[in-house]
Amino acid sequence: MVYNSSEYEFSNIVSNILDEPLGYVLFSDDFDNSLLLKLESETKYDERQVLADDKNKVCVYIVPVRYSANQKGDMNHRVDCRNFVIDLIYEKWCESTGKPQKSPYTSKTFMTYLEDVGFLCCDFIVISTKSEQTVCSE
Repeated sequence: MVYNSSEYEFSNIVSNILDEPLGYVLFSDDFDNSLLLKLESETKYDERQVLADDKNKVCVYIVPVRYSANQKGDMNHRVDCRNFVIDLIYEKWCESTGKPQKSPYTSKTFMTYLEDVGFLCCDFIVISTKSEQTVCSE
């Protein structure tokens, strides 16, 4: 499911990430006064961040994949971000399905999965780090 960032209740993000089998939340963005845009400007896509609620802390990456057609900016950066997160999702997907492949890009099943969950039309993904590090003790 892809959430609209301007309508999403960000106080639920930690529980949403922990409830998702692969530990991520997808967002579309209107880029007007966006919290995600602000977070993007303050962090690098491959730097771990800690999100917390009253009960849990989760280590995440906040990655701008920007699949919206109206997005401008550095295409090389977008490709780096997309590759980074696709590799991370793929690793988690292989663990959960028990279907390891050589590459996410040659797996038709995985590419269909990305399309089905809405990844190819989202602008940002907030994704937990590898499964053994998901709940932070920091």
